[in-house]
This record gives sequence, structure tokens and C-alpha cells, in this order.
Amino acid sequence: MMKHKSLLLPMGLLCYLAQPVLAQKAATDSCSTEPQYFVGISSPNSDHSVYTAMQNIWYSNEQISYLAIPNFKTVANPAIPLRDGEGKSGFLFEGNLYHQAPIMMGRNLSNHLWQTSRLTFDYGFNIRMAKDPSNPLVPNNNVIGLTIDKILWDSYTRFQPLKRNSAYAFSDWNRLEQALTTVSLNITAHHFSNGQPPGFFLRDTINGIPQQRNNYLRGDFSTNYLQVGITASHMTAKRSIFSIKLAYQRDGNVFGPLSFSDEQVKSYGQDRLKGFIQYRFVGRKVNQKGGTTIIAAICDSCSPQRTVRLHRSYELLARLDYEYILGDLSLYPHQKKYRFNPHFYLMYTRQKWRALGFVFHYYHGRDYSNIRYDLPISTFMAGISINFNKFNIPFSNKQRFSLVSKK
Repeated sequence: MMKHKSLLLPMGLLCYLAQPVLAQKAATDSCSTEPQYFVGISSPNSDHSVYTAMQNIWYSNEQISYLAIPNFKTVANPAIPLRDGEGKSGFLFEGNLYHQAPIMMGRNLSNHLWQTSRLTFDYGFNIRMAKDPSNPLVPNNNVIGLTIDKILWDSYTRFQPLKRNSAYAFSDWNRLEQALTTVSLNITAHHFSNGQPPGFFLRDTINGIPQQRNNYLRGDFSTNYLQVGITASHMTAKRSIFSIKLAYQRDGNVFGPLSFSDEQVKSYGQDRLKGFIQYRFVGRKVNQKGGTTIIAAICDSCSPQRTVRLHRSYELLARLDYEYILGDLSLYPHQKKYRFNPHFYLMYTRQKWRALGFVFHYYHGRDYSNIRYDLPISTFMAGISINFNKFNIPFSNKQRFSLVSKK
């Protein structure tokens, strides 16, 4: 005999807990005789409008955070060999964490202008634990700043970036099972440093010849950048997403502590092209382990209950992050300037895993750990991915479960 279990609808629970801030929607597209409510203070959005799908495309395109076990190899030897504490014996683990916390973003039932706009407070850091004696941490990346995302055009509402109407906020877009294409403007202003006191180079005499390189333990790395780019994304009817971004980035001084170290001029690079190419495949499998009884509020007709088999979804993501450094690099210490620096990721996750997944990461180019940029490396690592802003797949009811019988 098939076992059944009761499923409490999260929307109903949220309605109960947030009665003072509920916004009522007229029941014009459902045969339910009960009022329909949407929570107006929750983030991320929880309704089935096209705007929730757009905002989930933003989440899908965010940088990958991870904790991994790496294998680093130097591509070109530094002028002064690595010392204890700098990763001379390799690294035990690496953590690369980046989070975009929404400060302003349109909520359920907001007008078109606000639901297609987002301002985030960004913070990221990269940590590495060396295999050297006492397993020290090398100076970590610190990235802090703001990002503005604005959808300029989409295939459903077309071009109306400044419109304030709410015509599309009440419709169930998920039910249509349509593809969706968006084009977004992205503006980012960040400070990036390693938090070390003044001082930049390490100097030594090797075989009677004076040598210098960047000081990986106590060198002060600091830059600030403004990045402006365009991201195009296409979500298929089955909810897989292809995205591509191209941006221009300018590094330099701002004021006070937001400085660009003089030693980085003509070495680190102040003009860059940056972006990513990403494909997120979304698959579904029918759960054959019994049925689940659900209430009619999430069914497409007005029977009291439904017995269904839920679909298990999974995601496989392939992503290429790239940069190409422009301009004068005459003071970079190697003959090859390593202008093109690509990251390649493979990630597997499932919706029920919340923020976690599995990730593989390959990189070849300048070391991306702040002041170590003068050290070309090649690395491969495997570990756990962490998605702080979880991509919630905008499935229709038919894509989320299969009907078994009526009650």
C-alpha cells in the first residue's frame, strides 16, 4: 500500500506568521473561494510572478563560493623562493566566499521599476591555510562595496525599465512554462585589499645578485575598482539557464585609505575586461517512493486534496570566469605578462540541499590572492560549494509534481 504524508504548504505558514504585513490579491486567476495572500516582507520573493524568475536569474549568475582542498603548482619560479608561512609546502585548504546582500530590491507585488532593480552590499574574502610549520593562514583577500543590477529588457514585459506599473506582478508566470530572456546592466564599486601595514617588496641577495619580489606575508596590497557591464541570460521553458557577461573594469585611487598602491602601477594592471560564461542545467526525476497528499491551494483545480509524486530536481553548472588585462605591464616581473586569467568551475547541487553542493575548480594564470599576483600558478581543487543566495527554480505546479489520484 502506498504511504502518504501530509505536506504543510510553506505559503500558508508564512501567511499565518506574518498577518500584519500581508498584501491581499484578488482571486481572479484561480477558482479558489478563499482570499489569496502574498507575504510582502520576505526576501527572496516567494510569488509566481515573472519578477521572481528574473531575480532568481540574478542569484543564478552570482560568483561561486566554496571551501576546497587545493593542489597548487607554480608556473614560473619567483625571484626569491617561497619561505615558510607563504605556502612553501603547499596549502591545506582554500575558502573563497562572496556574498551579495540585497539592500534594496523589489518585493512581491512591487511595481515594475523596483522589481527589476537591485542594490546589494557585497563582501568577499579568500583564505588559505599553508602546510608549512604551524599551518598559518596567508593574508586574505578582503573585498567590500556595492553593486547595482538593473534589468533593461526582458522577453516577457519587453523594454520598459522605468515603468512603475504593477500589471505583471499579480499573474502566475510560472504556470505558463515559457522561456525568459533578460538583459541586465551591472555597475560595481569595490575596495580590494589584504589589510597589511605599509611595505610591499621582499628583497634579498641570491648568488651575489640583488633580487626582489612581492612580500606575500607582510606586503600591503590595495586597489579600488569601478566595473560596468552587461549580462544576457536565457532561461528555457525547462528552467535551464545560459548566461554571458562582458564588463570593463578600471582600478585606481579614490581617497584616504581607499588607495591604489604605487608599487602596483604598470604591474598589477589598471584596465581589465572581465566577465563569465555559464550554463546551469536543471533536471528533474519523479520520486517513486510513495505519494504525498497536498491541499488544493497549490493544485490547478478545486478538488479538496491531491495525491502526487513530487519531482526531484538537480542542477549541474559549468562556468568560466575570465579577465583580460589591458594597458602597460612593463614592470610585471615575468617576460610573459599573463593577461588572460581564466577560472573554470563545475558544480552539482540540488534544491533540497539548501546552500550546499559539490564543486571542482581549475585555474591558470596570475595568483588571485591579492599581493601574490606576481606569482603565476596552476591549480585544481575539489570541495563544497556554498550559495548564500539560493537559486530557487521557478517551476510550475506541473513541473513540481505529477498527479497520482484524487481524493
